[in-house]
Amino acid sequence: MIIVKVVTNQEDYEKALEIRKKVFVEEQGVPLEEDQDEHDKTATHYLAFIDGNVCGACRVRLTEKGQKIERNCVLPEYRNKGAGKKLMEHVIQQLDPAYPIYLHAQIGVQIFYEALNFVPEGDIFYEANIPHILMKLKRS
Repeated sequence: MIIVKVVTNQEDYEKALEIRKKVFVEEQGVPLEEDQDEHDKTATHYLAFIDGNVCGACRVRLTEKGQKIERNCVLPEYRNKGAGKKLMEHVIQQLDPAYPIYLHAQIGVQIFYEALNFVPEGDIFYEANIPHILMKLKRS
């Protein structure tokens, strides 16, 4: 069973940071100071669980362009089990429909976001030496 919840306490906040560290810093080689930044303290964080085990995380923050979903990740051993999709669907449902929703997708998972109704826009750019594309949610 997959459950998603908003982070409301320090213990869960630290779990979210630890998942991101494992995925972005250890697995993908992103410097820790690029992953964990000044926005962590003000963003809304989410955790995904499979059968009670924490397996994924992301954060959302309001920017001048809208609501930005960031740092979306699932631990390797839990990938392709539906946790990433459930996490994104839950987060999207929680966001304010008055503001656009967007993200910077790593090119390798662009198709994942396209399946969730995100549409690529613009040119490929690099964040932490990883190619990304701006994607905006197309609401039906």
